[in-house]
Amino acid sequence: MPGFVIHLAVANGYMNKHKNEIKDEKEYIKGILDPDCITLNNKEISKNITHYGKWGRMERR
Repeated sequence: MPGFVIHLAVANGYMNKHKNEIKDEKEYIKGILDPDCITLNNKEISKNITHYGKWGRMERR
């Protein structure tokens, strides 16, 4: 699994190419990092859920 820096680099490249599609850059970046942050803060939540689960089924804590 790529680290945070790689996630941010890819997100930055996407933002540069799709400036008109992203309405809130801070929320976009938060969405890029949240799946990893959730599993760091709560060991009961598996990366299988945050990265590969069905959309909308994740409960935020």
